[in-house]
Amino acid sequence: MVDKFNYSKMTKRVSILVAALAVSVALFYGFDNIEAEEAPGKAIYQMRCAACHGLGLEKLVGKPKVNEENRDYLIERINIGNAAVGMPAFKDILSKEEINMIVDYMLPELERMAAEPVVEDTGIYKSARLSYKLEEVVSDLDIPWGMTWLPNGEMLITEREGQLLRVSDGVTYEVAGLPEVVTGEQAGVFDIELHPKYEDNGWI
Repeated sequence: MVDKFNYSKMTKRVSILVAALAVSVALFYGFDNIEAEEAPGKAIYQMRCAACHGLGLEKLVGKPKVNEENRDYLIERINIGNAAVGMPAFKDILSKEEINMIVDYMLPELERMAAEPVVEDTGIYKSARLSYKLEEVVSDLDIPWGMTWLPNGEMLITEREGQLLRVSDGVTYEVAGLPEVVTGEQAGVFDIELHPKYEDNGWI
């Protein structure tokens, strides 16, 4: 038989350990879960929208229609999407409340970001492990989706609307012979990769 006193004492110790672990996890991850509860729209945005519009809304900053005056427009756009640029309709995926929560998160955050002082762009960027700079190798693309490199250094780029491009010495050529492509909303040509035995079979 388990002694009631010892069992109670052990339970209190376990509770204290669990509480301490929860605080440690929150400190380690920057209270992300707490923040998600306080700003549920942010969690939904990051799950549904961040892949295209940026984890921190950075691709929406400065957009003329993304402001409080156009709140109804934003709600409608999220509802019906924009097939021309590959944005899906969320009316059958998200509830009206969830869509409103996304907009409630977006608008004040974008206003805050727009008010921040502009930092001079030196052309050098830093990640967690290295510094790098951007260099333009091809322009005049529509909706590029994937890219890879051939053994000879040439680049292959897919355009979502159904094109495969080859870039050689800064000149872009369209590759013929692709199968028929179904496009619309988020359908189209996406990623591209060379077959592991490409040099033997030429498969992409």
